[in-house]
Amino acid sequence: MDLALLPTVRTLAAKASDVIEDIEDVDTSNSDLVGDTNAQMNDIDRNAPNEHDAVS
Repeated sequence: MDLALLPTVRTLAAKASDVIEDIEDVDTSNSDLVGDTNAQMNDIDRNAPNEHDAVS
């Protein structure tokens, strides 16, 4: 390997590491959003009138 390329390789490796961290942050955010959405849907289900409760 050409040692002149070593600084470029290090820079690219550092940028790749930053990109991986960003992807992990987005993945965590998406997981949080899914959890929030599921919790909201469960609240809606609990508060929704049951068809057996309907007045005929």
